[in-house]
Amino acid sequence: MNNAIVTIVRNTFMEAFRKRIFQVIFIFSILIILSTQFFTFFTFGEEVKILKDIGIAGITFFSLVIALVIGSSCIQTDMEKKTIYTVLSYPVSRKEYIYGRAAGVFCYIVFAVVILSMVFYVALSIKTYFIGQKFGDEARFSFVTFSNNIELLKGIWLIIVRCFIIVSIALLLSMFFQQTFTIIVCFLAYVLGHLTGFIANMAASTGKIFGYLMTGFYYIFPNLEFFNVSDYISVGKHISASYTLLVSIYGIIYSLMLILITAKIFEKKDM
Repeated sequence: MNNAIVTIVRNTFMEAFRKRIFQVIFIFSILIILSTQFFTFFTFGEEVKILKDIGIAGITFFSLVIALVIGSSCIQTDMEKKTIYTVLSYPVSRKEYIYGRAAGVFCYIVFAVVILSMVFYVALSIKTYFIGQKFGDEARFSFVTFSNNIELLKGIWLIIVRCFIIVSIALLLSMFFQQTFTIIVCFLAYVLGHLTGFIANMAASTGKIFGYLMTGFYYIFPNLEFFNVSDYISVGKHISASYTLLVSIYGIIYSLMLILITAKIFEKKDM
């Protein structure tokens, strides 16, 4: 990889790592996940399910917040502070700058989700340990199995890929809009991305013109519902490796296409 891109990736990662807002998000999310240890008034099966639901929901929500904030701000901040001119004065093309920024944000997203997932797994292990103490090892082993751990890893990986898509959308929109508006539009895109199935049904049941518009929207817009496997994780259902692979390829290709479009726009952008 180009040394200039590596430098931008490293700087982007460290900038995000040093921001207090992300440190607060980390601490708050960790507290939320660990607080599930106090849910002791349910049956042992319900306790583990609730812990999984809250843990996955917490990782999903806080990773989305991080993706929205850092994706919408990393380029805008450079442009507002004029530091982008200093960066581009070095032997760095505009295209390399976008690639480096995107890769740096992706690395930070992976780092954040991995840390939160480790906390979640520790909380889950502690909970199942006490289940073993209370109900016996047979009850504990029914939740801590190799297959359950693999399904959890698949779900967390899909959360990461979904964040890649959101970051790519945020970077593209930041070429045209300020941070606040970019965050709002990205959040709407996140919501609509989980409603593409409903949109497809609308297209099939409406008139021709509106139906064509909805069909086009369905195929152009990212279907984020593909990445939503939290229900499978909470009840321990199997997520096939082929499904995980195909959805991952879909998400990564979609993200890379948006990054390429962003780089092309940035090359021609007047600053």
